Amino acid sequence: KATNIMKGMPKVMQVKVKANLHNMEGESRLEAEKALSVFNEKYQAKYPKAAKRLTKDEDELLAFYDFLAEHWVHIRIISR
Repeated sequence: KATNIMKGMPKVMQVKVKANLHNMEGESRLEAEKALSVFNEKYQAKYPKAAKRLTKDEDELLAFYDFLAEHWVHIRIISR
C-alpha cells in the first residue's frame, strides 16, 4: 500500500511519507482514523492522488482493529 501511495511523489518526499505511513498505527481504530485524517490534511493539497489512494481503502486498512489486540501482530505479519 505504501508503494502505491508514494507513486507519483518526488523521491525526496518518499522517505518522509513512508515514515508517516508507518507511524499511523494506533492503539485503537479511533487513533488510526485520526492519523489517516492528519495524513490527508498534510498531503491532500499537494498530492491529491496519494491521499486518495490511502483513503479509498480505509475500511480494509483498518479492518484488523475489529479483532482482539493480541491478534494484530499476526495479522500485520500476514498482510506484509
